Amino acid sequence: KLVRVGGNAVATRADAIAALAAASPGDPLDLTVQRAGDPISLRVVLAELDLSPGLAGGAAEGPEQPVECGNSELAVPGSERIARVRAPKNASTRLPVVVWLARAGGGGPAPGPLAEAGVVVVESTLPAGQPSVQAEKAYLADLLTQVRNRGDADAGRIVLAGSSDAAPAALLLADALSDRLAGVVAVDWPARGRPRLSPNVPDERLGVMVVGAGGRAQRVATAARDQGYPVYRLDAVGGNGAAAAGIAAWLAGLDRF
Repeated sequence: KLVRVGGNAVATRADAIAALAAASPGDPLDLTVQRAGDPISLRVVLAELDLSPGLAGGAAEGPEQPVECGNSELAVPGSERIARVRAPKNASTRLPVVVWLARAGGGGPAPGPLAEAGVVVVESTLPAGQPSVQAEKAYLADLLTQVRNRGDADAGRIVLAGSSDAAPAALLLADALSDRLAGVVAVDWPARGRPRLSPNVPDERLGVMVVGAGGRAQRVATAARDQGYPVYRLDAVGGNGAAAAGIAAWLAGLDRF
């Protein structure tokens, strides 16, 4: 949570925008953020932000050359489960990470172009049936440790995601692991499944992105807003390129603190 910009205390988003708007690109700026109740002092240099047209509903310009991606695997000690990883090769900076939950025969896989949009995608298949929330939380906590240890992962921009039948599990588990995640993405919410989130704790703030059309997506977005979460809704079909571009653009601007 951002609590001070320069010499100005920040209590609301409007306060933060006003304080940042008073500075210019190239200016050094002292910030104070709060994480788990502890203040952290930072000095940053402001730069101009090139807003991606993906969030504005336009067609994002692609790179001149296709992004080359590679596949690998992640294993959690003591578990037989293997998470599949697809990531851009030879990244010059640390990249945002989506841990994408899939359900055997249910929740869909991550959109194909997501890694090509500059995101590390870690796909983890949920156990069949109704897995224990505590057991799954413990497994994902260990998996997130493995993810953070990757040299290409931005630890401040790791989010959990799920599509269709896996979307409710993603929301529930992100709530349980909010101290380890920056956000959660719910895609194509199923006909059954009530969105469940604890009230947002500002010091462990989760961003929420809802991808999908119609009343189901609106129901999830409304439930998250009612609990105090910052919500972005993208009206797109979860498995297509527009969804991948929108998720990547949202991650690019996600609060790193």
